[in-house]
Amino acid sequence: MIVVTMPIHSMRKGRPVPCAQLLSTVPGRDGRHELLQFAKRLGMPEAWLRNRQSAFEHFELYGDRITRAVDAGASRADGLRLQFIIRRKRELLGEVPSRNVGRIRRALAIVAARAAESKQSAESPTERPH
Repeated sequence: MIVVTMPIHSMRKGRPVPCAQLLSTVPGRDGRHELLQFAKRLGMPEAWLRNRQSAFEHFELYGDRITRAVDAGASRADGLRLQFIIRRKRELLGEVPSRNVGRIRRALAIVAARAAESKQSAESPTERPH
């Protein structure tokens, strides 16, 4: 399913213009294919696709393209629904939510340091009593 986020106003060419994101609720290649086909119907080239191969892969929509997307069959998604869609896609794609990346990197660094210490102590000769 294709969804359009609720528009916000963004500055474009020095004036406020409604801006929204167009994305698929389906993860992976199938979702990308669905999104690209829908965008093509709106006259948007594939080169405009943002955040490729991620849970937040989307097109930016400005001005009347938002209305055209809804008229073409996209459903509206508020912020809460958008969060749910992205969280679900991340789970299905095996992506780690960004807020946990730092924690995971620190844990991996600790594990690597402990492994290096263990290897070093295993390689160093130990003193044996006479």
